[in-house]
Amino acid sequence: RRSPVYSVQRTPLVAGSGNLCAAGERTLTYCGLRVAETNVTVMYCDNNSCGDSLSWNQVHLLKGMTRATKSSTPCSRTGDSGGAVYSPAKGPHGESGGVRAVGIISGVGTGSGCNIYFTPIGVAEKLFKATVMLHS
Repeated sequence: RRSPVYSVQRTPLVAGSGNLCAAGERTLTYCGLRVAETNVTVMYCDNNSCGDSLSWNQVHLLKGMTRATKSSTPCSRTGDSGGAVYSPAKGPHGESGGVRAVGIISGVGTGSGCNIYFTPIGVAEKLFKATVMLHS
């Protein structure tokens, strides 16, 4: 079941902002994420090629990302890119069950705990010259 989008988080989040949820193709939906860092630059490599024979044509740097964390599972994993990052929201007339669009999952971090990187929705709207459609 899809939840209606009642609002969009276009202003940047600050570190410590919490109760974010994420939904991807592989992990489905989970909540409890908190913003750890904003305006992060992340390096991605094609096909896990960041090994010993690294070539710069296989590396991509993404700027302006947000890193969110939580200490327990479930957590996004490879294959969830393009999924939604959102927070629960009420509709204009107090309706429950809706969401505020926050970002788009870009990647997952390594190490302990749960670390995901997402593109803030306001940045994505500017990059793609698009606007998130709201439920009316």
